[in-house]
This record gives sequence, structure tokens and C-alpha cells, in this order.
Amino acid sequence: MSCPSPDQLDQLADGTASTELRATILDHAAGCDECRSVIDALLATSAEVGTMAPAVRGVVIDEALPDQIERYQVRRVLGRGAMGVVYAAHDPELDREVAVKVTWVRPQSAEPRLRREAQALARLAHPNVVRIYDVGLHDGQTYFAMELVDGANLREWLRTPRTLGEILAVLVPAARGLAAAHAAGLIHRDFKPDNVLIAKSG
Repeated sequence: MSCPSPDQLDQLADGTASTELRATILDHAAGCDECRSVIDALLATSAEVGTMAPAVRGVVIDEALPDQIERYQVRRVLGRGAMGVVYAAHDPELDREVAVKVTWVRPQSAEPRLRREAQALARLAHPNVVRIYDVGLHDGQTYFAMELVDGANLREWLRTPRTLGEILAVLVPAARGLAAAHAAGLIHRDFKPDNVLIAKSG
């Protein structure tokens, strides 16, 4: 099995993964340091930690809202997922509101890859791709500062009945943004309604 998707990791964390999927993910994690660290973080408060390989080391996830992540002043939590937590924050240096994502991936071997991906995204200028402003380390974890989209995700947006034309007017630009990322050599791997953001401005 290749590395599990964030959606599969979410299923493992919330207990909805099938017995077969759970076994497959844990078998894969036994030989993948990065996935083992992520799964350890997800299951840190679960009895399932005891079933993991002895090489798994505990990762403490601080649920308290941090005051600051480097220079960024944290306002509130925007969302949590299998790979990290996203905060709304203020950048006092440039006096703007940003989103800061802190990943739960700790291995040093993963940090250079995350940094390369952030650099590639920062070079990608497309109206349907969230802009990356900064990347760095905070308490041993990689963080990304990026454009803060004032709006809702696609799942929330679709709760209101929409016409086919309205839906296509959102999905086609989203697909163009995804294609632009792929053309830059970046594979999203978790394109789903929760990860498509629609600004209030449209």
C-alpha cells in the first residue's frame, strides 16, 4: 500500500475505518516513519496506540490554543484534519490576516519535502489556488502561513440548494486550480469538498 490518504487517516482516527483498512494502514506504518509518526499523533489519546509497533514514539498534541506561532498571532482554530490544524492568525509585520497550518508530521526526513512543496506552491500564481506566504518550523513542527479565505468550504456551500449552473461555476475554476498545481508537479492527493474554499466575494 502507498501512504494512506488524509481521508483514510481520518477514518482510522474516528474509528470508522474497516478492519481491513485499519490493518492495511498499520502494516504500512510499520515500515514508513512518516506515516507512523502521523498515526501516533492521531491515536495518541487512544488505546489503539498500544497496538502500534514498538518503534512508534509518543507525540503530544497540544489542544490548547497557542498565543503565537513564530511571528503570527493566533486568533482561533479554523479546522483540524488528519495532517494538522489550521489557525486564523494576524501577521503584525505585514499587518494582514492569514491562515497558519501546523502539521503533525514530526520526522526530520519529512520536513525538507514539505518545504519543497511549499516553495513550489509559493511560485504558483493562480486565481484558484490559495497563496503560500511563508514556511518554517515551530516547536519542531512544520507550519505554513497562507492566504486566509473569508468564506465557506464546498461542503458547507452545497448545504444550500444550488442550480447546476451555480455548481459548475464553482467546480470548473476549482478544477483549473487543481490542474495548475498538477502542472507545477504537485499532486494534491486529497481533493474533496472540505478542501475547496469559496470566498464570500465568489
